[in-house]
Order: sequence, then C-alpha cells, then structure tokens
Amino acid sequence: MRAMGRKDMKVMRKGFSQRFNEALSFAGLQNKSFAQLSPIFQTSRQTIHKWLHKDIYPSVLSAKLISEELDVSFEWLMLGDGLMGRGEKPTVSEMAILRIYRNLDSEGKKKHMKFALEQLMQHEIHPRTKVDNQKALKLVVKD
Repeated sequence: MRAMGRKDMKVMRKGFSQRFNEALSFAGLQNKSFAQLSPIFQTSRQTIHKWLHKDIYPSVLSAKLISEELDVSFEWLMLGDGLMGRGEKPTVSEMAILRIYRNLDSEGKKKHMKFALEQLMQHEIHPRTKVDNQKALKLVVKD
C-alpha cells in the first residue's frame, strides 16, 4: 500500500467538501453563516470555512460529529462510499443503480435525479418524505 501524496489529499478534501455541502443542503443549513454553523460542529468558523473550501480535511472526531449532526453516514461523508443516510442497508439493485449513476456525467446525473424525484413526489404518501423530496428536487433543479 502506497502513502498518500498531495494529489490524493487534494482529491480527498474536494470530495469531502462536496459531500459536506450536500449534507448541509439536505439538512437545510446551506444558508447559515460559518458563525452559525460553528456551535453545531463545535469548531471555529475558520475551520468550517476551510472544510467547505477544500483547504483541510476534518479529523476523525470532527467527521464523526458532522455525520451525527447532519444524520449522514460517516463512510459516505469521508469517502463517498455507500449511501448518504445512516443505517440504510442498500439492496443489490440499489447498489447497481448507484454504480450506474456514479458513471454518468454531471448533466446526466442532474437529468436522472430530476426525473426520479418528480416520480417520487407523485407517489409519496407520508408528508415528511414529500417535503424531503421537494427540497432535493429544488437542489437538483438549481444546479
């Protein structure tokens, strides 16, 4: 196993930053200031700024707190592995869909997410799920 180089760390920081931004958006915290986020994640506003701008990678303890506060999977947050939500066990079919999705370009991802969320919104019964799907759809359409 080789040691991580600068390029590897840059990729890791970029991936974390993107997933952290995504998790903040799904939690409805994307418009909060660094000062408002600081007490939630028990760190300085400067550190949050650095996480979001790909300058630093969080410690394991910080990442654990972030994953708990935002209710996302630690593995997803840190590595991009698995599904975003904690405790979800994907089926074989879901993992196959995820693999296909990850191979699409950004326009393809946007197109398929919009379609999937529109379909979900037509069939959802539980109001909380419908609100979550509406938030997700707004994020996809906005990008």
